[in-house]
Amino acid sequence: MNDQVKVACNDCKGCTKCCENMEDTIILDPYDIWQLTHKLKISGGGRVNFDILVSEDGPLELGMHDGVILPHMKMVATEDENVGVCSFLGSNGRCSIHFCRPGMCRLYPLGRIFEDGEGDKVSLGYFILNEELGCPIEDTSYTSVDSWLGYGDKEKYQDYLIKWRNVRRALREAGEDMDMDVLEDILLDMLGHFFAHEYGEDFFAEFDNLYESWTSGGN
Repeated sequence: MNDQVKVACNDCKGCTKCCENMEDTIILDPYDIWQLTHKLKISGGGRVNFDILVSEDGPLELGMHDGVILPHMKMVATEDENVGVCSFLGSNGRCSIHFCRPGMCRLYPLGRIFEDGEGDKVSLGYFILNEELGCPIEDTSYTSVDSWLGYGDKEKYQDYLIKWRNVRRALREAGEDMDMDVLEDILLDMLGHFFAHEYGEDFFAEFDNLYESWTSGGN
């Protein structure tokens, strides 16, 4: 995570490529939802919740991603019919939730891979996206992966990412030989269990409890 990568885009300088025409590819995980529900407010000062975020007028949508129902960023129409932009992109061309942007946005233009080792050991690797998918800004500078991601407790975050990957993989594999109606019920239960749960301040501790409950069949 301390590896140096040439991705620092010098505050983007008004470029919004990574906020345009992303369709349903900006997928959110439970940590992303926790960030949004704890840092965004609705009129009147109350917090948003998962149901508000994925409502018809909300900034997120639910979709099937690799066999699992998950929330993704909603793209909204612009005056240019060929361009749809993220719901959170401001009129000034800046991200209005940069302080709590989702992990996929924080990661870009890096990609992440999970490398399985012996036994249950899993490590994370990072790579720079190719020219077609990556950032178009040429005047980039070096930074560490740690600094680019900007997460305070990187060990807990990495442990969480691996556990969440395990949940998604198990659901995907189980669904390959499962009746669609049964699978849909399980996936909706998963959304309620991990996404709609009202987390407190210690997300990682609560997620660990939910993860143990889910994997032990106590959900």
